[in-house]
Amino acid sequence: MISITNKINWLKEQSEYYGVKPAITFNNSSFSYSYLFERAIEFSSALKQKGLNTGDRIALLFKHSPEFIFAVNAVWLAGAIPVLLNTRNTEEEILYQTKFTKVKFILTDLSNSEKVKNVSSAPTILLNELKLSGSIENTIPNFHLSNNALILFTSGSTRKPKAVVHTFESLFQSVLLTDSFSVLSDRDIWLCSLPFYHIGGFMIFVRSLLSGAELIFPESTSHIDINEALIKYNPTHLSLVSATLKQLIDIEAVPNPNLKHLYVGGGHLDISLCSLAINKGFPIVKVYGSTETCSMVTALSAEEFNSKPQSVGKPLGAAQIKIVDSTGRFLEPYKQGEIVVQSKSLLKEYYSDKIETGRKIANGFYHSGDFGWLDNEGYLHIELRREDLIVTGGENVNPKEIEQFLIQLPSIIDSYVFGELNDKWGQIICAAVVTDRDITEYELKDHLRNMMASFKVPKKFYFLDRIPRNELGKIEKDKLMKLLL
Repeated sequence: MISITNKINWLKEQSEYYGVKPAITFNNSSFSYSYLFERAIEFSSALKQKGLNTGDRIALLFKHSPEFIFAVNAVWLAGAIPVLLNTRNTEEEILYQTKFTKVKFILTDLSNSEKVKNVSSAPTILLNELKLSGSIENTIPNFHLSNNALILFTSGSTRKPKAVVHTFESLFQSVLLTDSFSVLSDRDIWLCSLPFYHIGGFMIFVRSLLSGAELIFPESTSHIDINEALIKYNPTHLSLVSATLKQLIDIEAVPNPNLKHLYVGGGHLDISLCSLAINKGFPIVKVYGSTETCSMVTALSAEEFNSKPQSVGKPLGAAQIKIVDSTGRFLEPYKQGEIVVQSKSLLKEYYSDKIETGRKIANGFYHSGDFGWLDNEGYLHIELRREDLIVTGGENVNPKEIEQFLIQLPSIIDSYVFGELNDKWGQIICAAVVTDRDITEYELKDHLRNMMASFKVPKKFYFLDRIPRNELGKIEKDKLMKLLL
């Protein structure tokens, strides 16, 4: 149950109510809600002394550690807006995203400082070097749910990023959706099992904060460290992508006794893997959502899986999901079309992109770009996840971005990037290429590693004489797949 009043800053309210109750546990050390607030207000005061003002945007680039929690709360206490950066991004991607969102500072940790030392878009501040000069400033800007709370990038290319803006209202409403299914409690223990720069990981922190629960950090988000954390800390809630779930199954991990729900989303979930995990006792909850919906908006429990194995469940709480045709007309059950979502957890807008905002949010519904259908009981079934999106190991990758880099190589005259289903990663990135000279897969990968984040480099290349296209230049996918068989 969520009882926070939303009348003052979330951490301030929870620190007054919960006091010495553990808020964060990491490496055998715990930080209470009171301590977390004290340190966050100290960092906030120091940031203000550096010139951070209410409404400013500040980029956060942090490894998976409690430092991020101190940082984001400090930014909120200053009335500023955190812009979350993926630690796997290249310097070029960081430069573009920080310029695009016009951040005033880049706040980072020691492990990421080298990556941003040459980024000229904004001054860099190291959290562990952030020192307060003089007394703490206890003046906290007025808290309103309508205030912007977060800017988070989706999978848009570096040349035209899509930066999702969420308010405190949408974060709060997302927690209420989860609460409607999971019945959240201050006795819960959440494991930080996903990166915070993805909405699924960020909302683990927000759910824990708003319910007064304890947030546990594993040594890393690797399956080995997650499994060790399950044994050591006995959490109640866990979120995973299917690739990590498979790795846990492969090492014969077993669910800890206290585990209530294991949420699995972020892409294709193999039914046999899900069934195997349930049979081993894992309380699997298949979920569907996106950055724009502020994480999960549907859920399918382990108990429902046997009768609806292909489904991702019903809408949570007051969320509504409809299926529409190309004209926007609502379709009846079992008719396939685009999935649209109505929820108070939806994004406010795409930053500095009114056209895309207007295109994706129409008549109160977010048009997901995903395709599926509803059965007569209201269970959602997904047929396609964004035809132009590859979900690999929980990372969303825009294939068009990779194609733009491929075509820059002098040896490439045509290319098409796509995803192939893979037991370990959900999907792997593949590229069909046409070249005008001999070049090896190894050489292509070596070139691309210098141009983009390593996880975006295709794992497999297909060398073709031509890529079949129609008269409009669109890929004829059926013909292409036949060539690749």
